[in-house]
Amino acid sequence: MGRVKVFIGDQENEIKQMHKDEEINTFNLSYFLFKNEFSGTKLDSYIKLLEQLSYPKDSEEYSKKSRLQYLFTEMLAFVKDIEKSEKSK
Repeated sequence: MGRVKVFIGDQENEIKQMHKDEEINTFNLSYFLFKNEFSGTKLDSYIKLLEQLSYPKDSEEYSKKSRLQYLFTEMLAFVKDIEKSEKSK
């Protein structure tokens, strides 16, 4: 379960940025701890495997699958940026 934060007023952009920052920090930590499991090749493979799964749109499994696809796709873009910057060093 995520953290609960309370804001006063219209701070939608700040909230969105905070969530994006948390996502990037999570990707950083995940990549640091599990670099072999979250390589670009493996993430691409995970995404392709998820695409093969089929669930009713209103099911809990469909929601979980969609969330994993989103996270792995975002993580793949993150990893590609890291790998690109490592190659340019």
